[in-house]
Amino acid sequence: MAVEDRVPMRWPAGWTGPAALGLLKDTPVNCLIAGQRTGLLREAAAKLGITMVDTPPEDAAVIDGAWPGMRISQGRRRDDAEAGPTGAPWIDSNGWAVKLARARSPKPVWVAFDPPKDAGTLTPDRFQLAAADVAVAGGRWIVSLDDATAAALARGEASAVESWRKIAATLAFFEKRKAWRDWTPMGSLAVISDFAGDNEFMATEVLNLAARRNLLCQVVDKARAAQFPLSGLRAALYVDKEAPPAPVFEKLAGFARGGGTVIVPAALAAKFAGTPAASPIDGYDVRALGKGRVAAPKKEWDDPFVLAADAHILMSRRYDPVNIFNAGSVFVNCAERGPDAVIQLVNFARRESANQISVAVSKSYARARFLTLTADPAPLKPVPVERGVEFHLPPFALYAALELGGAK
Repeated sequence: MAVEDRVPMRWPAGWTGPAALGLLKDTPVNCLIAGQRTGLLREAAAKLGITMVDTPPEDAAVIDGAWPGMRISQGRRRDDAEAGPTGAPWIDSNGWAVKLARARSPKPVWVAFDPPKDAGTLTPDRFQLAAADVAVAGGRWIVSLDDATAAALARGEASAVESWRKIAATLAFFEKRKAWRDWTPMGSLAVISDFAGDNEFMATEVLNLAARRNLLCQVVDKARAAQFPLSGLRAALYVDKEAPPAPVFEKLAGFARGGGTVIVPAALAAKFAGTPAASPIDGYDVRALGKGRVAAPKKEWDDPFVLAADAHILMSRRYDPVNIFNAGSVFVNCAERGPDAVIQLVNFARRESANQISVAVSKSYARARFLTLTADPAPLKPVPVERGVEFHLPPFALYAALELGGAK
């Protein structure tokens, strides 16, 4: 079985024999990582069409992830969330890391993380969120059950079996739509870095915090930046402290001359010719270059949260291809293929918002459908606005998607 078709799961330690394989029948799971028990299970698994492996295969890009959700502070009630630098609840998500891994390798991305030991009783929506958070970015979660859930499943407890049914249905939902993984990410900003060494913290945290702002961006590995098509984008953020290689420098300069905004560290400002121009934000020197401009901070960047916000302002929000209103704890991921697009929303609160969520799209589309993990697709009427159209979404608890077609 090709690795791109595998849906992985880690064999629970408490499942001691082949009989537990029956729990995976009629689910999308078709690859089990079982360590020393692989040999014991291989024959029985093969009869169910399940591939057994000791460890994740080398032809998958496996990254370490975090259990997604709203961070809980010590000393607070479990329903209270920890606030981050925005004052909103702090959310752990793996989406940015999946996008980075996909930008650096053509291999399918698998994300490895286990349920937290101190999470108490895990409801099925916690596992559904874990799967959705990774899937919307184009990866697969290596499904991992906590000991209590795995034991209850092995005993055949009705509540655990129902939870597993919901988890499997979520996996099936995204496998049915796995073609979305190959669509082109939407975003007007390119973030360019080698994402390593001294540049790793700033560059990766910019991706992390851009996701929290619902700032859609393209992730570009510096090693591939000279070949990356910047046409159609509005801005390029070059994060690294070192000057870019000559081909990348020429790519950025050409992008600016063609009308784009290039954002570079303070130390690199002098490398770009141009004439002084007005800056839309304090603390930046801006030079006009051809039809575009180059912006550099007057002081070196030291805060990725501020950098992500600055980049959004320098590019201008009016160039966002998608805006979400009343987002709260909702993250958005968007991709397109030709005249079609999909906007996926993950609600980390796992409950319906008290306010109606709206999505504004800069393009107009001939058709739109709204769907959730459990509801069949239904037509959704667009509302024309000054720039494109806006959709007022029905309530949803954990995940929703807008399928758009026939862009005009």
